[in-house]
Amino acid sequence: MKNEKKVLHARYVQKMRKGALNDYAKQIGCNKVAYAHHMDDIIETMFLSMFYEGQFYSFAPVTHLDRSGITVIRPLMYVPEANVIGFLHKYHLPLVKNPCPADGETKREYVKQLVQQINLENPGVKKNAFSMQYAPAE
Repeated sequence: MKNEKKVLHARYVQKMRKGALNDYAKQIGCNKVAYAHHMDDIIETMFLSMFYEGQFYSFAPVTHLDRSGITVIRPLMYVPEANVIGFLHKYHLPLVKNPCPADGETKREYVKQLVQQINLENPGVKKNAFSMQYAPAE
């Protein structure tokens, strides 16, 4: 499978996976679903939207999905990925490998590596990028 086809397939599978999760939540009587997007996911999404869509966008902390009636919450959005990984190791939680054939070969992975490199050379860039949209109210 060529990389473009892998990426298109990955997007389709991601959409189907979230749809199945939301459908299941409705079946068992839930109206909220917590996604595990952490701070790094949000920063990477901001850069992806700027680079490839020409807009400044990222995930909202709370999103109501009108068609399904589900509200998506992102309780880990203020937690850096390193803290999530540390928690995983500290409590010996299993890590589920992404089975997607495009894993590691996407624009998101490219942006993830780019942001890490920029932050190494300019400490604090990730925090500043996050603060542009999600600075705590004073």
